[in-house]
Amino acid sequence: MKQFLLVFILISSVLAAKAQQKTKVDVTYWGGRALMIVKDYWEPVKDQLKGQLSDSLFQDIKLHCQERGWPAFFGYEGDEEKSKQQELVFNKLIKYKIASFDNIRNGQNFGRDAVICIPWKENSSIIDIDAWNYDIYFIIPDKDVVELK
Repeated sequence: MKQFLLVFILISSVLAAKAQQKTKVDVTYWGGRALMIVKDYWEPVKDQLKGQLSDSLFQDIKLHCQERGWPAFFGYEGDEEKSKQQELVFNKLIKYKIASFDNIRNGQNFGRDAVICIPWKENSSIIDIDAWNYDIYFIIPDKDVVELK
């Protein structure tokens, strides 16, 4: 029984560590980021994310992974020139890929997506934005995400 308990604890700690893994990345195309997540978006993909994210992180992502959960600066800029300037700043920020999943809707796979975290603590010295005191998340097509070495 003690051996089983030790193995269970070891496996649990490995899974917890894996759930918190993050990889520093760059994003090659910001225009594909999800701006609005529909109510049922997470249901078909939550099982894919279980081994990658803790429950509390998953809840935080659901709150801060779309335009209405971001500080205004991160929202969509309708003007092409403003969008280019915004993306230049986005490219300077520290970003992490914290999960990836197949975007499956109604039995159709729309490709692989990545959850990108922009942590405010690590980026507050790069840009100072009012009302930004929490990590924000983007859903980006995985093909537009490049891991840094």
